[in-house]
Formats: sequence, C-alpha cells, structure tokens
Amino acid sequence: MLAAAALELGRLEQVRELLDSISMVDQDSFYQHLVSKLKMADEAADSPELRELAEQLSAQPENLELKMDFAIKLFEAKRMEEALEQIFGVLRHDLNYSDARQRATDMLNALPPGDPLATKYRRVLYSLLY
Repeated sequence: MLAAAALELGRLEQVRELLDSISMVDQDSFYQHLVSKLKMADEAADSPELRELAEQLSAQPENLELKMDFAIKLFEAKRMEEALEQIFGVLRHDLNYSDARQRATDMLNALPPGDPLATKYRRVLYSLLY
C-alpha cells in the first residue's frame, strides 16, 4: 500500500526500493500491478519531448525560458526534484524572470503537505526572497 501511495506521488526511487524489499512469496497480483505501473511511469518520465528539451537546454544552458519549459515538463512527468532544481535555477539567475516565482510556488503547493522536498525548496525560496 505504501508503494502505491509513493507511486501516485511520483516517488519512483522509493517505489523501486519498496518493491525490491518484497519477498518472492509475497509478490501477488497487486505487486505485479505496481511493477507494471512503475514501468509505465518510468517510460513517461523519459518521454521524447523531455529528451528533446534536455538536448536543447544542453545547447543553450542560459536560456531561462527553455529552463522553465523543461521544469514544467519534468514536473508533469512526476520528476519533482529535477523540476524544482530547474525552476530554482531560473530564480537564482533572475528572481523576477517572467512568472518563474509563481511557477515555483505552484509546484511547491502541488506537493503533499509535509513533503520533505517542499520543505527544502520553500527554505531555498525564502532565502532567495529575503
């Protein structure tokens, strides 16, 4: 059940660890269901669109608009930490760039209450603002 919740939150590494800890005897149909969902989530997290944006970004690392687009796509693919790192990279470069601050806040608010990742990046945001 914990693995299913972690999967819904996009915590793919945590799901892998939890599934790896399940003994062969306990690998029932629900386990197989989670393995399949994890495989699909992995595929979605590495879409051609994301790869293309990553290539464009490697060619233009200072392009803030591209970084924001990449961050949004990463977040949609449930690659939360990478998305937050990208959007905060934009904020570190230019705190007032476009709607980056609002996008970062929206991403943080979309994470579940008490999420350690949200706590970490809220601190980063506060340190940038003050």
